Amino acid sequence: MGRPVSSDDPPPKDTFPVLIFHQQHEPRFGKLRLSQITPDLIDDFKDDRLAKGTGPATVNRDLAVLRRMLRIAERKRFIARTPFTEVELLEERSIRRRPHIVTYDEEERILAVADPHIKTLAVVILESGLRSNREALALKWEDMVVGETIRVRESKTSAGIRNVPLSGRCKAALLAWQHRVALSFHLTSSPTCGIPNAT
Repeated sequence: MGRPVSSDDPPPKDTFPVLIFHQQHEPRFGKLRLSQITPDLIDDFKDDRLAKGTGPATVNRDLAVLRRMLRIAERKRFIARTPFTEVELLEERSIRRRPHIVTYDEEERILAVADPHIKTLAVVILESGLRSNREALALKWEDMVVGETIRVRESKTSAGIRNVPLSGRCKAALLAWQHRVALSFHLTSSPTCGIPNAT
């Protein structure tokens, strides 16, 4: 028989899928029984989202929420089989913007005109391979053993917590920055003078 899709059901703990459900899926599927959600309806949903200018990656994230709901429904035997066995996700790789690999010449020209804090940040990232936001911008002087390593204490994953060897170029940039603002390492510009605030 199937069961109606209802927003009164207990929502998942993760609020992002709940938001996707209310914004995207409930208007389209909310009045249908689970057994009435067919591969053709899901394909129509994909086509409508793409026609409105939504990117394939976003559409796939939307579909992932619906796919999980229907897998749970299948496991709990509210439906005999999830329609996603006949639904293909959209190709994302072909439309992703390819990164531009900066040449050595471009690197030199960028660093020559960059503000001091941007130049230091760029050299640290180039020489160490640190992620800019979660790793490089989170560094403090106590994370440095100047001349030896950088201790990464914050990262996107637990595997990112590590010691990174310092190159001569990176060491020179850090020492120059330390001389410029001895109290702070944070490479975020001050609204008044372009120098990091002391912390």
